[in-house]
Amino acid sequence: MYRDFIPYLYSEHSVPEIIKSYATPLLISQNPLERHRATCLLNYLSTISDREFLLQLQELFNKLNIEIRRRYPQVPFSFSGRIKSLFSVIYKLEKLENAAIESGKSWEIKNPFARIHDFFAFRLILEDVTPAELIVELYKIANFLIDYFVESGFELFQCDPLIGTGTISQNDPRIYVPKESFLNPKYVPYVKDYVVNPKKEGYQSLHIVFREPFSQRLFEVQIRTRSMELIADTVAAHSQYKEQEYGKPLNIESEIEFSKIHIRGFRVIQYIKEENGVKTLITKIHDQTGLKNPIDIMKLWLGQHSLQY
Repeated sequence: MYRDFIPYLYSEHSVPEIIKSYATPLLISQNPLERHRATCLLNYLSTISDREFLLQLQELFNKLNIEIRRRYPQVPFSFSGRIKSLFSVIYKLEKLENAAIESGKSWEIKNPFARIHDFFAFRLILEDVTPAELIVELYKIANFLIDYFVESGFELFQCDPLIGTGTISQNDPRIYVPKESFLNPKYVPYVKDYVVNPKKEGYQSLHIVFREPFSQRLFEVQIRTRSMELIADTVAAHSQYKEQEYGKPLNIESEIEFSKIHIRGFRVIQYIKEENGVKTLITKIHDQTGLKNPIDIMKLWLGQHSLQY
């Protein structure tokens, strides 16, 4: 966590205020990485505050949901979506910045933060029974989903190289690696295919990034089976493969006094727990602001959550 960022958590009263107060002075910094950082944070704020874009996505995903059920009635599936939290963005920014510094490259020319594509991210999970059951259907639905968004006016965004892939045990009954991909060949350069090329820990999924050509807004869609989701939640936990890609995660909570944060929708509950004569301060956080926890887009669309922007 950037140490100069933390005081803004205490002085401001909303996520937009925190971002604006912290990022605006950095726009005129002599350090190009700080200028890039500010630009990325302000772009994040602009993106998540774009209600028109969110409404457009809501309409598109509602139609997509109906169309997939019509075309593939034998395949049970579920959609989820989230808005990336500010803390998660800060995590990734600092890791990318540290990687840029360690590389010694001329980052005045290439913006390292351009790799953040998932301010809005959606996940489509096919409810399989066995790991090999719905692999072909997964690719068919992926091809259809790409066709759908391209025909709706979106562009495919060039994906980053696959990271952390390697040989995994062929004897693990929870993992099935197909011999080939069933992606439409013209889409292969735009899809991070961890199904055919799983990560070393067994993580499998398809990652696809779309861009709206006029606003340049991006969103990511991940497609996987329930078996793959279970592996992602256990063997290949999100923090593990993110560490491979961006570096060792930072212990943000040790740097922040959460009781000093006064944002509507952000509540801290602290109490003393005693066990075997040892007293421990327990801190529980209820966050509906998108500061620490992501915002559930589906609940937002159902009216069960409201944006504080």
